[in-house]
Amino acid sequence: MQATQENRVKRRMAMPTLLAILALGLRLPAAAAGTQVVHAADCVVDAETFHLPACATERRHGELYVRSPFVRAFFLLEPYRRVYAHLEGEEGWAYFDRTGRILVHHVATMDNGADEPRHGTVRVTAGGKWGLATISGRALTPLRYDGMVYAEHGFSACLGCHSATEGEHSVFVEGTWTELGFDGKPLAEPGAR
Repeated sequence: MQATQENRVKRRMAMPTLLAILALGLRLPAAAAGTQVVHAADCVVDAETFHLPACATERRHGELYVRSPFVRAFFLLEPYRRVYAHLEGEEGWAYFDRTGRILVHHVATMDNGADEPRHGTVRVTAGGKWGLATISGRALTPLRYDGMVYAEHGFSACLGCHSATEGEHSVFVEGTWTELGFDGKPLAEPGAR
């Protein structure tokens, strides 16, 4: 009796989400009901993987956007999180807003996902170089550092360092280090570590 009542409650809770998806004109295959798989034209996206294939993006006014059916699905199913995804053909992650506009490209990976903003700043990386950008996409530093980690009052950035593996984690070692504030400006004179 108890299990049957719990199943009814679960079904009632799942229905509004499914109805909202259908109301948006998104098509879920029968096998995917209750998942975050969205089909639009010939493009399929599973929002749980945080991966956006090229078919899920489009250019508008010279800027890259996530196509609206996929934006709706990401925000509908995860309304309170910052939305990010890995864009096919790009290094790192990207944050996008509710209009689908890609705000920040090349966001560094942290714990198998996009680097979380700290005081509105994220680490970005491309071609082996690191820098900082605001969550709205404004570059705070150029991509010129060889590595970057979080520090107490911002970030520690290095020139001439390299990545080394310690167990399952990577760390930056050697080089000359500079402490940067959340605004990307140096806090102290560079020094060796």
